[in-house]
Amino acid sequence: MRELTQRIGTALLLGPLVLFAVWHPDSRILYSLLAIVLGITWWEISKMGGIKIPSLLVLSGFMVFEVNLYLLFIQRNDLSPILWAISAVIILISLFFSTIPPEGKNILGQFMAGLLYLGFLLPFILLLKMVDSNLALMAFILTWSFDSGSYFIGKIWSKHPLSPNVSPKKSWEGFIGGVLIVIVVSLLIGSYFQINDNFIKLLLAILTAPLATLGDLCESFIKRAYGIKDSSNLLPGHGGFLDRIDSLVFVFLGFYLFTKIINKALM
Repeated sequence: MRELTQRIGTALLLGPLVLFAVWHPDSRILYSLLAIVLGITWWEISKMGGIKIPSLLVLSGFMVFEVNLYLLFIQRNDLSPILWAISAVIILISLFFSTIPPEGKNILGQFMAGLLYLGFLLPFILLLKMVDSNLALMAFILTWSFDSGSYFIGKIWSKHPLSPNVSPKKSWEGFIGGVLIVIVVSLLIGSYFQINDNFIKLLLAILTAPLATLGDLCESFIKRAYGIKDSSNLLPGHGGFLDRIDSLVFVFLGFYLFTKIINKALM
């Protein structure tokens, strides 16, 4: 009960802030919030497993993620290859001089996790907001609806594990319950976000469920590999910031590609 109270309290505190940043016409608000979250989550990743990552690697990782986010924000993606090339050299040099091979392997694994979540996936919410802020809001609301539905229904009727080797608490009952809830929510609120076609609402709901689950399972796999339960304890009842964005980041990518496909089909 205490954990549930903490989960609800944290959600009520941070949820409106996130939705405001996504809703507000000025994209700099969301960019600033993302820059902060990106820094916190990279710190969480760098602390995983109790492995000491060289300071140069932490700094270079932070800079490459932040600068890449900025380049996406100002739509100057032509500089990204140069940025990644320079950062790759810094990272490899820091691994060579600062670690012995076994540690280097673990550290490289942590950096690759950061590259996936923070360098590639997280910035898509900024791109999605700049293309369609209504769909960006839907991405958050539908993912949270699916997560909540899966959590509560799984607590009550959990019998068949979804992926016992990666996340023992997740069940098929929770997944199916989450799918049903996210479909209902999408059909109910879609029109408020200028999405009037019920077929599109249904597609968004169906797209959300597997992508949110995939993101959650990927982070669970990483945490299991390092023998930790949560990425940190910064968010009472939720764990760390990475634990909260894991199911969102794949949805961001999916929704962004969805807008591109739909827009191309309508042209």
